[in-house]
Amino acid sequence: MKKVMSFIGHLPQKAFHLLMSVSASGYVVVIYLIKEGMTLRFLPEGVRGLSYIAYLAVPAILSWICLRLSGHLPKCGMECEIAEVELASHSFLPSYLGYFFVALSIPNIRALAYVYAVILLFTYLSQALSFNPMYLLFRYSFYFVTGEDGTKIFLITRQKMKPRQDVVLDDLRRINDFTFIDMR
Repeated sequence: MKKVMSFIGHLPQKAFHLLMSVSASGYVVVIYLIKEGMTLRFLPEGVRGLSYIAYLAVPAILSWICLRLSGHLPKCGMECEIAEVELASHSFLPSYLGYFFVALSIPNIRALAYVYAVILLFTYLSQALSFNPMYLLFRYSFYFVTGEDGTKIFLITRQKMKPRQDVVLDDLRRINDFTFIDMR
């Protein structure tokens, strides 16, 4: 019974992580739908091109919802001085561009379902679920921050960080053990 109650207690956090994974990997489906020329049939013939805008908007809206929900995650601060700051966007972006190329090569909707299920599963289970290229549009940056004690975290923030500067990280929210979002 204790395990069941523990699982139930973690459901909101698991649902949040699933939402983050869907918002980060959803562009695989979007690229496929656009490539195949699939439009929303309920739209009048002359404006079916708006389907593509709607497809592009869904992951963006889900990303915005994730950012808003992040404020409800457990609060914590960085307890040590920052020793090193490294921009992390460049290390994750090629992986997401790879998803686009995968989406362009998927031959049919059944294959899309299988491929997306695998991508979603791996994104959900990995630490990479926190990197969402859509956050760049919301003016967030991604950093690897190493404390003087050697602890390295993945930080999502709107602050522009540079090595050896005074940065206040007192309003962080824990996404997972090594990933935090700065709510400043």
